[in-house]
Amino acid sequence: MAVAERDIGRRPASRRAPRTPAEWPRVVRAAHARGAAGALLGLALLGALIDPPALAVQLVFVAMAVALLGLPHGAIDGLGGAAVFARRTGRGWAGFVAFYLALAALVVAAWIVVPVAMLAAFLALAVWHFGSGDAEAAGAARGALPGAEVVARGALPIVLPVALHPQETGTIFAWLADTPGLVATTEAATTPLLVVWGVAVLAAVAGRVQRGASLGGPHLAEFAALVAVFALWPPLLAFAAYFALVHAPRHMLKIDPGPPGGSFLRTIARLTRLGLPLTAVTLAGAALGFWVLSAGDTPLTAGLKTLFWGLSALTVPHMLLDSLEERSGDR
Repeated sequence: MAVAERDIGRRPASRRAPRTPAEWPRVVRAAHARGAAGALLGLALLGALIDPPALAVQLVFVAMAVALLGLPHGAIDGLGGAAVFARRTGRGWAGFVAFYLALAALVVAAWIVVPVAMLAAFLALAVWHFGSGDAEAAGAARGALPGAEVVARGALPIVLPVALHPQETGTIFAWLADTPGLVATTEAATTPLLVVWGVAVLAAVAGRVQRGASLGGPHLAEFAALVAVFALWPPLLAFAAYFALVHAPRHMLKIDPGPPGGSFLRTIARLTRLGLPLTAVTLAGAALGFWVLSAGDTPLTAGLKTLFWGLSALTVPHMLLDSLEERSGDR
């Protein structure tokens, strides 16, 4: 991302900054992991004490988490995306918007035409997307990310809901893909998925031990806290906690960790404000999508489809743009 864009709204660095600019991103990642671990542990304890709300109420909480942090973390793609397209195609914002809309439309079309295949593809993409960010933040390796750690971290928010809450997760999958048989399929997949994830976790630990690397420090605490949340909370609420507390802030801090000595919370708040225009446009599109889907589905099913079809439609261009910016040297 260009310096001028990264510095929008930034406060001057503190004169008593405890780290150099080069060290600061690592310090911020560790601080975020500690904060996320503490918040997640608090949620896990709460989940052990209270009964979960109805599914419709859970969906409202997920929608709020996505609206407040999930959409802004993707909306700030525009800050650097337009610059990338300007250099590559000469079209700037026009190229960026066309890129996003075309890919999002293809993903929604896939949900309509081949919903089960699209569900499988979306889950696989989610594992890679979540795992890449979490493994990189935890310092999995220098220059390359070991596959085992990507799977271990990325599959956590996907596999644990299936393994620990198979019927509820299977029901959600069945509604998303309009395929009732997915409930039985999800229940049958519980053990194989849990075994694969367990092997990935052990391989990731063995890889770190072999390299003489730390097991993760605050990122290990974050990992353990996430396991507790997914064990004690229903799938939708646990996903909302992961998405809002871990994934979205982590992506924002990767784009801009803020000035040395600054607060990562203030940085996230600033980036969220910068993403408000595109967030508002996306919310308007989601409202339109819900209205269209409500004509043939119950409000709950239409809400689930709006949320997760929409997330997948935004995730594909989001991931590709992230890759383009990495190759362009903007991050």
